[in-house]
Amino acid sequence: MRSWQTLSPVVRYGILGVVLMSLFIADTRTDYEVAIAVFYILIIIITSHGASQRQILSLAAVCILLTSLSFALTPHGDLHGGLINLSISLATIAITSYLIIQIEKARQAALQAQDQLLRLARVQSLGALTSSIAHEVNQPLAALMTSGHACQRWLAHTLSATFS
Repeated sequence: MRSWQTLSPVVRYGILGVVLMSLFIADTRTDYEVAIAVFYILIIIITSHGASQRQILSLAAVCILLTSLSFALTPHGDLHGGLINLSISLATIAITSYLIIQIEKARQAALQAQDQLLRLARVQSLGALTSSIAHEVNQPLAALMTSGHACQRWLAHTLSATFS
C-alpha cells in the first residue's frame, strides 16, 4: 500500500475532495446533536505530514467553512446542542491545526539542530586531525633540535679540548 505522500497531487486532491464532501453530506444530513464535523481533524492529521503551514491553514479554513455551512443547512435537531457541537468541532479543528503547525516547526528546528551538530562534529574531527598532524610533524623536529643541540655541545667540547 502506498503512502499518502507518494500519491500524485491529482489523486491526493481527488481523494481529499471526496472525503471532505462525504463528511459534509453526512454532517448536514444528521441532527445537530451528532458531531460528525469533529472527524475533519482526521483529514487534517493525515494530510499534514510534509505539508506547508499555508496548506495546513488552508485545509483548516475549508474544514471550518464546511462545518459552518453544514450547520446552517442542517434542517433538524436541538439547536442548543447543535451550537455546542459546532463550537466543539470548530475549536477542535482550530486547535488540531495549530498543534500540527507547532509540531512541524519543532520538527524543522530539530532537523536544523541535527545538521548543526553534524557540522560541529566534523569541525571537531578536523581539529583532532590537525592536532594529530601537528604532533607528528613536531616529533621529528624536536628530535632534530635535540640532536642539533647535542652536536653543538659535542663540537664545543671537542673544540675546547683541542685548544686547551
